[in-house]
Amino acid sequence: MSYKYLIQSNNIHSGGGETLLNSLLQELDEQSCVFIDERKELSDAVFHFEKVKPSLLNRFYSEYAMKKLSNKNTNNLIFTNLPPFFKLKGKTVLFIQNVKLLHFGNDKNYGVKVLCRLYLERLWLRFFIRNVDRIIVQSTTVKSQVQLVFGNELDIKVTPFAPSLSMFFRGKVGSYENLKSGVLKKFLYVASGEPHKNHKRLIEAWIILANKGIYPLLSLTLDIEKSKKLVEYLNDCTVKYKLNIKNLGWLPQSKITATYSEYDCLVYPSKMESFGIPLIEARTCSIDIIASELDYVRELVDPEETFNPDSAASIARAVCRYSSFDYQNTLPIESKDLLNEAFSGI
Repeated sequence: MSYKYLIQSNNIHSGGGETLLNSLLQELDEQSCVFIDERKELSDAVFHFEKVKPSLLNRFYSEYAMKKLSNKNTNNLIFTNLPPFFKLKGKTVLFIQNVKLLHFGNDKNYGVKVLCRLYLERLWLRFFIRNVDRIIVQSTTVKSQVQLVFGNELDIKVTPFAPSLSMFFRGKVGSYENLKSGVLKKFLYVASGEPHKNHKRLIEAWIILANKGIYPLLSLTLDIEKSKKLVEYLNDCTVKYKLNIKNLGWLPQSKITATYSEYDCLVYPSKMESFGIPLIEARTCSIDIIASELDYVRELVDPEETFNPDSAASIARAVCRYSSFDYQNTLPIESKDLLNEAFSGI
């Protein structure tokens, strides 16, 4: 028999993974075949399913059966965090939600058995990742972690989904469309180009804002000669993403005070300072401050907004809060739309 959708969901029988799987199963019809954990109970299923015992050998058999069933028109959804052993016919999409598989990090809190399984699964993920056409994840944070492991060559799509959007709003579904108008502010960052000044993360935040249709002015004070690579990176990003960022170049102290008066806010993402003179200068010139939520900042000033200096998204959110713009967080689609969204454009 030929199926439109083949879904691999072995070892999913509890927790958040089961909640998401249950919502997806409710949307399937007789055109779908699901390889499912034998511990999971099913009732009134209209789709075809094959129960699979939770073992590596049975996983292998189920994937071989999936390979035999696949054809050029099949949409194969691998719901288990791990890519298939075999290159399947048709389109193959892998859903990754277990971030522990992405990094060989600090695993000392796990037992030996769990550590061995994690190590093997991490190798599995890396070795067979080329057997998928696309990876879908639930957030831009997970997408960034996948890109750290595999680079930017893979097709990675942020596709958050949930059983029902109504759980996310106190009012009726769709109230998120009432966005704040906001006011475009002018931001200044007075700093040299050393790595701890964190310019790249700030530029990444402006890219996030641009992708959301928000283009506040940001002025930097980078010495073109001393920070050549950083200035080149800034210029490339400005052209590619149409950022509203300009570099004023190095400013002598005699011009600093007059420059502050031209801006609404000092943005200060530096990760380390012995004092932080621009914070004092900004307050003296009566302009607002959004800065890293770090001790050196709080010792000097009480900023209007703060952010995590290691997160471009956190900086972007702080800029939006200060400017009264709605950040427009990524909203989940409903499970009924997942399959269309996951395979569209492949």
